[in-house]
Amino acid sequence: MSDTPRTDKAERTADTLNVMDAFEFAIYHGQKLEIELAEANERIKKLEEAGDAMASSIKEICYDRYDLNKVDNWNKAKENKP
Repeated sequence: MSDTPRTDKAERTADTLNVMDAFEFAIYHGQKLEIELAEANERIKKLEEAGDAMASSIKEICYDRYDLNKVDNWNKAKENKP
C-alpha cells in the first residue's frame, strides 16, 4: 500500500490529463504533507500509549488526590481532540 494514496490518485489523473507543472508541484507537496501527517499521527499514538501507561501506574501506586486529579486531566485532554 502506498504512503500517499490520495495524492497518488491525483497524480495518476494528472498524468492522464497532461496537466500543467503547477499541478505536479502541488502533488509533490501534497505527498510530503500526507507523509508528515501520517508520521505525526503515529507519534501522537505512541505518546498517548506512554501517557496511558504512566496514568495507570499512578492510579495503582498513588492515593493522593492531587496525583489522581492529574490522571483525570490526562484522560480529559485525550478526549478533547479536534
